[in-house]
Amino acid sequence: MAIDANVFGDGLFTIKRLQALLKDAQEADVELWLPEVVAWELATAIAERLDAVRETTKGADGALRRAGLDGIQLPYPDRVTVIQEVLKVLEKQGVKMIEITSEDALAALRDQVQLSGPGRRKEGVKTGGADSAWVRSVLRQADKTPSEEIVLVSADGEVDKMLADAAKPNVSLAASWNEVRHHLFQYEVSTEAADDVVRLLVEAIQDGSFSEILELEPLADGGIVGEIDAGWWHYQEPFSVEFDLEVVRWLAALRDVEANARGGVRATAVFLADVTVAGWFNDNDGNPVIDEEKFFDATVKASILIRLEGGRVTLATIEDAAQARAPALRWWDEDEALGEMLNQLDYVPALKKTGMGFSIVGQPGEVSEFEVPLGKEKLSLSISKDPGAGWELTATIGDEQLTVRCEHDVTAWVGGEKEGMYMEPPYVLSIEPGDLVYGNPFYALNAFAMHRSAAG
Repeated sequence: MAIDANVFGDGLFTIKRLQALLKDAQEADVELWLPEVVAWELATAIAERLDAVRETTKGADGALRRAGLDGIQLPYPDRVTVIQEVLKVLEKQGVKMIEITSEDALAALRDQVQLSGPGRRKEGVKTGGADSAWVRSVLRQADKTPSEEIVLVSADGEVDKMLADAAKPNVSLAASWNEVRHHLFQYEVSTEAADDVVRLLVEAIQDGSFSEILELEPLADGGIVGEIDAGWWHYQEPFSVEFDLEVVRWLAALRDVEANARGGVRATAVFLADVTVAGWFNDNDGNPVIDEEKFFDATVKASILIRLEGGRVTLATIEDAAQARAPALRWWDEDEALGEMLNQLDYVPALKKTGMGFSIVGQPGEVSEFEVPLGKEKLSLSISKDPGAGWELTATIGDEQLTVRCEHDVTAWVGGEKEGMYMEPPYVLSIEPGDLVYGNPFYALNAFAMHRSAAG
């Protein structure tokens, strides 16, 4: 099994992710190959992150030194050192490094120059040499073991074309590691595994050990950047964006839970976390400046892989980059806001077992009060509506209560009664002050129910 850099989502590998791949390969008696060129790409991607920091802090570093103070000390002196250190870490993990030969390099350079194989133009620049080099190194290795099946894992369409041209009978392509995992292991829908995952994740969030079990970073933009319109963000596009996940506060949804006989569990989870988005801009003098925006209880959606042994987590990782989104506070339609919010209750495993059709609750002409089992407790919902003005939902579990409101914002309308228009969605979700999930009303009910179900 030979892996491309895009197996790690945005190309930033993490130790936990690599260990998860290795464990899968070992359990299936499969050798995991890391082409030397791909290792260079992974190391360079991390070095470029430090280069960006070095560049953006250059002005502050100079100012500190000119003032007679200590300058900014970065952990590594240059990109070459970072690359060397990352390569050392990779070599220690137990993967088989597939070296590139001079023949591979020469053929790859020819592909890039002549635009053959994976060679192509990207924004006017000839590229594709790296892809050609690592694929050729793997194909050369495959020729040495014609009786073994070799699978390349890559989402790159150019790699697919190159394999088709090579027409090696013992070489095939998988678009993602998920595809490989489904081939290696038999996964089945599991309600029992869903209960275990909810309990373990909620406990980790509550006792502060979540970050030790599961790393959600580095985050990717799932739409959160487009919601920022203050400060420098209003005037220009940032030349660099960084995400800082400060703390995970809630597990709000868990869906598509599957388990295999080896203790592996796959699922899609939605967490609520405090996320700071930092954008780098150029000021009027061309100097880099940073502008930050913080989101409380932002939505972080992740495909997760967890290994359970004896009711505890032995390994947890994300399968793709987790997507960060801003809380959905404004809506064009009050009934749509209510319906979509209640639909999310299907992704609380303890509620899904009840078979309750939450999508009809609170809709015109439908039930506005009901009670449903939630583990050893009961979830009671009461919905009062004022058509055109909004609604109020009160949820009660045991001795705790949560109130979510949807109110019409008259200031969203600009202009006269006939000639005016809405400048933004007029219905706004909010939570009763002092309630538990203060930053994300849309997922507040889910988070409330999920955490109480784990306690029961």
